[in-house]
Amino acid sequence: MKYIIAESYKEKIVFKYLDKKNYNLYKQKLVDHPGVKTSRLYFMYESEEYADIVYHYWSGKLFINGELQEEIMNFFGMDDLDAEVVISQWVEDKINKKIEIINVSVMYKTSFAGELLKPDRWE
Repeated sequence: MKYIIAESYKEKIVFKYLDKKNYNLYKQKLVDHPGVKTSRLYFMYESEEYADIVYHYWSGKLFINGELQEEIMNFFGMDDLDAEVVISQWVEDKINKKIEIINVSVMYKTSFAGELLKPDRWE
């Protein structure tokens, strides 16, 4: 059965869907550049090896697992950019920080040299 969802409600429904995923939030402190202390925020399940979403505070970059993007696209009938935008807006709401869409990257577990990979330890 298919439902027609008004555009004005789609964002709210996706937000509720992402909220129900009950991600654990992990923060990792690190040094990306000499002398610059920063951190990454991981939205993931404790039992998983890869995060669905990673936010880099220093660069302002948001990394989205391609599988999550496809899940949102397929379930809510969105195109890739719409899915990126609504996931970015959800993260903005959670961390209370503006994310520019130009800083959003979609990747799969095998790409970006482990940006989504769970660190060995948390700080």
